[in-house]
Amino acid sequence: MIPYLQLQITGLGIIVNVASFDGIGRTPAMVISVALLAAFVLASGVRAVAWISILKDLLMLVAAVSIGIGIPYIHYGGIGSMFAALAQARPTHLTMPGATTNLGHSPRFFSPRSAATCGPTPLESPSPRRAPTRCAATQS
Repeated sequence: MIPYLQLQITGLGIIVNVASFDGIGRTPAMVISVALLAAFVLASGVRAVAWISILKDLLMLVAAVSIGIGIPYIHYGGIGSMFAALAQARPTHLTMPGATTNLGHSPRFFSPRSAATCGPTPLESPSPRRAPTRCAATQS
């Protein structure tokens, strides 16, 4: 945790130094950031740090969704139009590698029976000490 914190503080010092065109040195920027960080944690506790993390995650989610919807609408007029243009320009980009009718998986891979038989099956075991392991995912 300490090396990660040190990297963040050093990075902040470099960013402040470059953004201020050498008006604020790296060391004073790092000292001020450590003082602000310590004051924030001491004044509001770890709970505030968690709330800031939640706020950051929500902002990242909003950014990802807005970019994921905005870019197709700006450049193609919609998501459907984007996929239509992609299908016309590079249809192989919309196909999974090794695509088959069952997506390359055996139907029994996802069946309830295969889920129930994964792991030891003591009822079918010839010896109570060593139960065979059967799983549809490992069978060919």
